[in-house]
Amino acid sequence: MIAWLLACRCGSAPVAVVREEGTRVVIEPERTTLQAPRIELVRGSDRVLLVGTVHVADAAYYEQVNERVAACADVLVEGIAPDDEVAPVDDTLGPALASRGLALQGDALRPAPTWRAVDPTARELRDRLVAAGADAGDVGVLLEDRGQVSLGELLAGLPATPRGDALARFTVLRGMALPDPVHGPDANLYWDVVIGERDERAVEALGEGSSCVIYGADHVADLVARLERRGWTAGEPSWWAAITVEHAALGLGPTQVRQRLQP
Repeated sequence: MIAWLLACRCGSAPVAVVREEGTRVVIEPERTTLQAPRIELVRGSDRVLLVGTVHVADAAYYEQVNERVAACADVLVEGIAPDDEVAPVDDTLGPALASRGLALQGDALRPAPTWRAVDPTARELRDRLVAAGADAGDVGVLLEDRGQVSLGELLAGLPATPRGDALARFTVLRGMALPDPVHGPDANLYWDVVIGERDERAVEALGEGSSCVIYGADHVADLVARLERRGWTAGEPSWWAAITVEHAALGLGPTQVRQRLQP
């Protein structure tokens, strides 16, 4: 994935927007914010609200998602059932994030009876990747949450001070905005199988009327493209603040932050 920097002037304050797959980072003079998209699509009388999420964010962000989709009669949410060959999520990560004012998506979203998952199991996805040409020994890397790898160790190494909290939040923000890319042939497998095949399942599972889709931000562009090919019309994306870091607490200015967000 290739990130680029777009500089603009909004009102009297210079703002830089770092764009990446799905998410964006807005750098203002006083703060930097990771933003996640939501897009509404229409086809006749049918409506879809597509919410692209990140897997770690401020608890207030997930509360916005919970409130926004509460009125949806049908909610499709991503959810790959794990197996014993996929590295388990560190069960100490949630408390470590909470101490810095952050939350895991799996802890903060509140599923309702209207929510359903149509994702394959990890075993099914693993078999598909191998069938598509992935090395069996490397499949786990494609199925890991790239934004959370070694995150617990990084957080543990930062002091429990206001600046330590800001550094922790910025570390998470950067990891969510600029995750380690998947290189080489495996990049195609990631986008075609881990993203694309799951997106196709979601699109095929949509019913009539109004629906909400909660999938990771990596999925947004592909989901929109698949829906548009089926006659849906997408509106302009709007953005929710997922993680905000104040520069004063961080001890860095906007130029320094911008430099640290280069891949």
